Amino acid sequence: MAPLASSSPTTVVASTKLPSTNNAVTHPLPSKPAPVISNNSAAASIQPHVSAPESSTNPSPSPATLNPNIRKRKRNDPVPIWAQKRANPRPINRQAPVNIPLPLPPQQPIQHTKTPNGQQKPQVTEPKPNPFIKKPEPKTAVKKIELWEPSITGIKPYDQLTRQVCDFLCEHVAWNDLATLDPNVGQLEVEAKLGKLFDKQTQQLFEMDIGNEAILHPEQNRYIRFESSMSLEQHKQLNFSLNRAHDESRRRDPTREVPRIPLVYRHTRETDSFFESTPAMIATLPPQVQQVIYAHSRQQPRIRVTRGEKGEVLAKIIKVRLMDRHIWNPHSDHISYRISISLEVKYHGDIAGLVEVRENGLLNTRYKDRMTYNHQNYQIDLTQVTKTDHPSTTPRTHELEIEVDVLELVKQGRLLKTNPNESKFERMVEGFVDNMRILGRSVGSQG
Repeated sequence: MAPLASSSPTTVVASTKLPSTNNAVTHPLPSKPAPVISNNSAAASIQPHVSAPESSTNPSPSPATLNPNIRKRKRNDPVPIWAQKRANPRPINRQAPVNIPLPLPPQQPIQHTKTPNGQQKPQVTEPKPNPFIKKPEPKTAVKKIELWEPSITGIKPYDQLTRQVCDFLCEHVAWNDLATLDPNVGQLEVEAKLGKLFDKQTQQLFEMDIGNEAILHPEQNRYIRFESSMSLEQHKQLNFSLNRAHDESRRRDPTREVPRIPLVYRHTRETDSFFESTPAMIATLPPQVQQVIYAHSRQQPRIRVTRGEKGEVLAKIIKVRLMDRHIWNPHSDHISYRISISLEVKYHGDIAGLVEVRENGLLNTRYKDRMTYNHQNYQIDLTQVTKTDHPSTTPRTHELEIEVDVLELVKQGRLLKTNPNESKFERMVEGFVDNMRILGRSVGSQG
């Protein structure tokens, strides 16, 4: 529609609602010509031309009439967003951002160098990197963990089995009155042996419906039997594992900041003989020791005499086992553990007139071929035992036991009362249990 020329801008009055009167008559809107645009474009405005219907009352004035300072929208002004959505429901075509190419780095001049033949050899220098272009970071398959905590509290939780062994040894060893015995009288012994658990009723391997190692309740000791012997093949596996640990502890590793603590190895051959004791001999011991011996011995205690390869007497001991804790292990061919607390009392008397113990008319003499490995506060004995008087009828037995330094264990245990932050008691027990586990897992399959 062509605009009509006019000498002055035309003000259009629009009314959207008329006051209701009884005499008002509504007429249809007559067709009107298009809005008039003045020649002065700066003052031109476009408004839809709507005529107010005739009524008996005066029409309401427009906002422009009431306030002449209100600025009218020009033709070239952009339509507001709300008006675009209302008038044109089509999506707004927003112009996509334009990628402005970055300037290329300046080319470096080519330098010429002379070769031995006198010819010039061009030497191209690499262009300097553009600081506006960021190099992509190399993609890594696994995100590196820089910060790590063992748990939500920042502390590694204790192992339940190790804690139970700690409680057992703390109560019956570290805080036991027998720990203060004169070393010339005797001392406590803590050892762990590898073997198998059997049910006394069925004479079969002891079984439990669990998949992990567990400490049995002391009441179970009445129904189970522990055998510390192993097969020859298991003896070889343990010997191989211990020798390898010995060699690795002495190998120099340049990547380690702190060198390993080496294992110390020795091979001994000893013979044990057993003699009957008498009440008069036991009466010479301290009253505290006498009470313990008779409380834990079902029969008259025996004296074990250990001799070296040349027949020299190395020790004379009365050994009384006080209590046990059995740890059932369903893995490694059912190799379980027994932790025992014993009292070893030294006998200083003469054995010339003592009667040697016999079993089924035969002497109970044991020949021990022993390999010993010492590491920190632990001693590991791998022993092959043969009864010398009847080696043809009795097969060889193979035993492994781990002993812990009781004097140091008692010292660290008593620090728990006075200075618990300085005590290494739980660390010593943890190493004791871990060595037992490592050796047990080196035998047979893991199941």
